Amino acid sequence: MTKEKRDIFERLTTEIGCREISDLKFLTWGDRMLLAGLIFHIPVHDASLAAWDDLFTYLTGRQGKHLTAAAAKRALINALNLYDTV
Repeated sequence: MTKEKRDIFERLTTEIGCREISDLKFLTWGDRMLLAGLIFHIPVHDASLAAWDDLFTYLTGRQGKHLTAAAAKRALINALNLYDTV
C-alpha cells in the first residue's frame, strides 16, 4: 500500500473510530452514512485518483475506474449512502 493510499485509509479509520482499516468494511449503515459525511469534507486533492478508486473498490466491492478523483469521491459518497453496499 502506498503512503498516500495508506494515509486516506488510516485517516478515515481514525476519524470514524475504528481500530483497523479492515473494520471499515463492516460498518453499520448509519456508520457508512457518517463515513460518507467525513469523506465529503476531505478535499479531493488530498488523495490521487488511484487512492480514491482504491478506497471506492475496498469499501463497495465494485471496481473503481473513474476518470477523475472528484468523480471517484462523488461515486464513493453516493455508494456509501445506499442500502445495498458492502
